[in-house]
Amino acid sequence: MILTEIFLIAISGLLATLGMALFFHLIRIFKFSSANIVCLLESFFTESEKNESSSIAWFFHFLFGVIFAFIYALVLKIIPGIIKYSASYLAAGTVLGFVHGLIFSLIVIILVAEHHPVKKYREQGFGGAIYYFIAHIIYGLTFGLCYMTFIS
Repeated sequence: MILTEIFLIAISGLLATLGMALFFHLIRIFKFSSANIVCLLESFFTESEKNESSSIAWFFHFLFGVIFAFIYALVLKIIPGIIKYSASYLAAGTVLGFVHGLIFSLIVIILVAEHHPVKKYREQGFGGAIYYFIAHIIYGLTFGLCYMTFIS
């Protein structure tokens, strides 16, 4: 029973990360922004400007998506009053994504804008941070939906 729940939380995290990746793909296709969380993080460590990220960067993006899924699931378990088969999981996941996105966006604005080795990312500023914020809300919403569907 516990292994099944662990597996379903991991799947929820993978799907939520996929939703986030799809969002970044769509904003680049429609030319709203060149924001890309995987390239942003990879170029921070490699100090090179590539438009496509490596499979290692994608692996770590999905790995962190699963890790955060367990954090989200833990928070959902300790919130009193969440009822199974209700929109409570969806709402709580979205709120968690909002908070997570707010923290990550502040990190992007403060740390990345000042210290990123690639000029393109230093110049993204507040406009780019908005997309990272929205992406984390999408992660939380998708996680809440999957968690509600799988765990209920």
